[in-house]
Amino acid sequence: MLYKQKILLIGDSCVDYFVEGKVARISPEAPVPVFSYSHESIYLGCAANVAISLSRLGLDVDLISFVSNDKNGDFLINKLKKEGVNTNYLISAKTNQQLFTSEKKRIVSNSHHICRIDREPNPIYIKEEINKFFEKNIKEALSKNTYTYTVISDYAKGIINVDSYKLINRLVKNKIILDPKPKNKILYKNLFILKPNKKELIELMNLNYNFEYDKLENFENNIRDFILKNNIINLIVTDGMNGSFLITKDKFRHFPSKKVEVFDVSGAGDSFLAALIYYCTKGLGLSECISYANQAASTTVTHSGTTPLIPNDFSEFSQN
Repeated sequence: MLYKQKILLIGDSCVDYFVEGKVARISPEAPVPVFSYSHESIYLGCAANVAISLSRLGLDVDLISFVSNDKNGDFLINKLKKEGVNTNYLISAKTNQQLFTSEKKRIVSNSHHICRIDREPNPIYIKEEINKFFEKNIKEALSKNTYTYTVISDYAKGIINVDSYKLINRLVKNKIILDPKPKNKILYKNLFILKPNKKELIELMNLNYNFEYDKLENFENNIRDFILKNNIINLIVTDGMNGSFLITKDKFRHFPSKKVEVFDVSGAGDSFLAALIYYCTKGLGLSECISYANQAASTTVTHSGTTPLIPNDFSEFSQN
């Protein structure tokens, strides 16, 4: 029997709605488009999207996240279970005006996003609920399982806060991979991989960066000081269709991405993260893992919606 490697995934989750239709005229009541509804699709987003991708790729995934007992929460749990993700360590709360499952609703016409409607609880209330149970859940998960990696998918919704991050750093003994959110104001440190996008890195480092003229390479020394100061072994910076960068104490390398027709960038960062983790568990070198992760993200943006990774796509570009 083959041993399935196990991932502990900690992070914020949500339900993503994609409401599709078309716009053919402007409202006579105000200078806004009239949207004619056609249909809608429902996906899981944020850490839950990463969890599904990892599970589809053959990894065992334990997810620590927040959910309430509302319609979206029920859908989220049922979908995770159907996809083979372990939900035993989810932190659940009774729905009220302050606590409910996060929802993002995108209004889309001909692959163009018209607007996004977010319905999310105040992270302060999530943090209060999380901190009641987080230590118990993570200790139970770590005592009962051996994880190849602990992955943190931070969307600044309350799961990852100063208290929970300190606990993770104190209790977790395996390698940690983290996808950050600068507005969370957490000092991310002691990491095997930190994976921000370029804008997030600039915010994390408070760089005086001119997007029109500057290049990341111009700040190589500053970035290296940052990772050494915070004990970050590998910094992987994603930069959209420009690909990604790997920065270590002695390396600065750019990985260009394949040019594709973009339909929807939703979930591209999650796909990059999931593919990166998957190939790391295969024992490949980090440069090779990044190249494959670039291809995975490029594949995701050709699909509509917050689409988890599809194993068939992997078989195609793994052979290239």
